Amino acid sequence: MDLFWDNIISLTNNFLDRGITVVIEYVIFEDQLKKIAAFLKEKRIKLKYCVLMAQEETLKDRDSSRKEIERTGDLSIQARNEFLAKNSEKHHFLFTDDLDVKETVNIIKTSNQFLISEQ
Repeated sequence: MDLFWDNIISLTNNFLDRGITVVIEYVIFEDQLKKIAAFLKEKRIKLKYCVLMAQEETLKDRDSSRKEIERTGDLSIQARNEFLAKNSEKHHFLFTDDLDVKETVNIIKTSNQFLISEQ
């Protein structure tokens, strides 16, 4: 997994050097976040970390509405339960049960609750 994050950091650096905003949409736990947070801190770039959450029933409904080849089965529920079990910082959670994509993006962009504090 270290090679993966080394590559993500390298790509992020290349995009930032060209003035391009970077959004990493990936399942990442707080312990994995430390490496990228340290890199961005050196560059004096703010980092937002948001865990998209929903009730199990919402996850099942969303999954069943996808084409069969795009379905994740129980993976999203397993990830949800893992985040909850790890005692992740709850202020990074965004419950999206009643939000559409546009609302979700707007909340993440405008809210400071997802900012990673100086570490």
